[in-house]
Amino acid sequence: MQGLGLPVGAAILLGAVLEFNEQLERIGSIYYLIYAIAHSLDADLARSLPGLVVWTVAVSVLVHGISVTPLMNLHDRLQKRV
Repeated sequence: MQGLGLPVGAAILLGAVLEFNEQLERIGSIYYLIYAIAHSLDADLARSLPGLVVWTVAVSVLVHGISVTPLMNLHDRLQKRV
């Protein structure tokens, strides 16, 4: 249990940062990956797909983290004009 501190801490932090809908989308990606693997997905594909899914989720989190503040500032400026 001691070796799980960093991943569990990172998961808790990640969960605190993400909005609820985004969490569901990312959980959905992992759910469908597991579903596909459990339902006779080709073995080679089953070995390579988890890396792609994890990479895609990580990039999504990064892009959202970088873009959310500038986009919200733009939205606020546009709302003030109306």
